[in-house]
Amino acid sequence: MSTPSKVNQRSGRGRSWLVIAALAAIGALIGAAVGYIELRRSQASTQLSTADGSAAGSLSPSSMRSATTDPSSASTSDPTLEPSAATDPGPATTSARTRTGKTTSRTSTASGTATRSTTRAGTPRPATSPSPAAVAAGLTATAQTLPDLAYASPSATQKLDLYLPERTGATVPLVIMIHGGGFADGDKSSLRAAANSLREKGFAVASVNYRLSGEARFPAGGQDVKAAVRWLRAKAGSYGIDPARFAVWGHSAGGYMAAMLGLTGAGKSVFDGGSLGNAAVSSAVQLVVDLSGPTDFTSMDRDAAAGGCAAGSLQHDAADSPESLWLGGPVPSMTSAAASASLLRLVPTATSLPPFVIVHGQADCSVPTGQSQALAAALQKRKADVTLTVLPGVGHSIGGGEADLYAPAVRRLEHLLDGAGN
Repeated sequence: MSTPSKVNQRSGRGRSWLVIAALAAIGALIGAAVGYIELRRSQASTQLSTADGSAAGSLSPSSMRSATTDPSSASTSDPTLEPSAATDPGPATTSARTRTGKTTSRTSTASGTATRSTTRAGTPRPATSPSPAAVAAGLTATAQTLPDLAYASPSATQKLDLYLPERTGATVPLVIMIHGGGFADGDKSSLRAAANSLREKGFAVASVNYRLSGEARFPAGGQDVKAAVRWLRAKAGSYGIDPARFAVWGHSAGGYMAAMLGLTGAGKSVFDGGSLGNAAVSSAVQLVVDLSGPTDFTSMDRDAAAGGCAAGSLQHDAADSPESLWLGGPVPSMTSAAASASLLRLVPTATSLPPFVIVHGQADCSVPTGQSQALAAALQKRKADVTLTVLPGVGHSIGGGEADLYAPAVRRLEHLLDGAGN
């Protein structure tokens, strides 16, 4: 075998050193690039840092990343508002809107901050970032949907979905929506379309689940919705919500819960027990929207007969009626529980009464119209601000496509949105 010449050996060693030098140079470039990226990340983290993200629902980067995009068309079962065609932009989206004479673009990030730049007639405007204080308070953030937030811990049912509009530096009013279902059925997801419609108008919306009669009997469900209101008020600053502008909206059993909140917000009642948290926080609301809600279980069958309902209509005194199942026995035999559940008995002792908007169908034989008429009359005796609208020919379900049916309620909500209280 021939031996390589010294020239070839030197040439090979030279090439090896060149390869080593090239690799070293590439490594140095990669190291510099990684260092630059880490520096930029550190700077971004410093600029976008928020207040303690450990609090439930705070606008920390981790909680913003958990926000989900809400399919607004997923449910159209809510009878009170039309479904929204728009979807929640969620975190990390970019959108552009063009108006006459200007183009506005908005870029949102996973941390919940937003930058906006506007060009008007060819004049550039630099993008501005919100102050760290505003971000920490939840006052500047993109629209979000935060599902399944636990407002209490004893039951997995005690959760709410929070729909937040875009916040641009000021707090927003909150509408608390409570589903119906005869105290035995229903779910917060059925109100998704209505929540999206209200969010588009600028409201924050909380859709609340509560323990139903199959899980816990009276007064557990009422205690749950009061606990939800207290939790929402305690966390209001984290979400950019105005704690002084809470409205509650409910249909059927949800209407009962809404009216109960309006009657007990400033005082103590059987619905304030349960040790469900935030006991020192107020559960008061500033507006009640009660759609077809019962008010006194003991008079429902009499009201149905007076309203011309057929004999085969729902018998509320029966042992298997929704009201009896919630109380734990036939309404006539549950004297003490039925008296405690009666909203009419709460009106005379209520220390503070918010405005009430009550809407009921004249042909409702599931919850007779007389139930709302009795509540409105009791509130009028207290000289409360109450509006009762009876809809001719309308049954228990207040039709989804007929906006005029709930127009009085929406007008009062918009008054709240304008910052005029109630």
